[in-house]
Amino acid sequence: IFQPPEEDRREGRAGIPDDSWISFSSQEIALAAKSEASMNVTVAIPPGQEWAGRDWEIWLGVAAESSEMLVVKFYVRLLVSTRAAAEAKPNPGLVVGIAAAAVFLGYGAYYYLRRKTKSG
Repeated sequence: IFQPPEEDRREGRAGIPDDSWISFSSQEIALAAKSEASMNVTVAIPPGQEWAGRDWEIWLGVAAESSEMLVVKFYVRLLVSTRAAAEAKPNPGLVVGIAAAAVFLGYGAYYYLRRKTKSG
């Protein structure tokens, strides 16, 4: 994991706040010549409104394990974005349902008590 300097990041992207948010299915893979392999990269952003609506960039480095003089390291640019915070909106159906239930229960209690006083 490599935090690129600001001048190398894409416009509007910040460095990821915590490298521990990123994990790999395996720390290393072995490849033969002219072959391919895959691994999973997991980004686990902790819950919280402070992380909503953010854009980050981190680079993942890949290098051959070699004893030769020249070792080439490749970087994969990982762009991570979170959705904007959801605004709390009133739920009209819930409000109407609660009001209707209150009226219904109030009428039921009134009817029950009235009937009980007439018979008693």
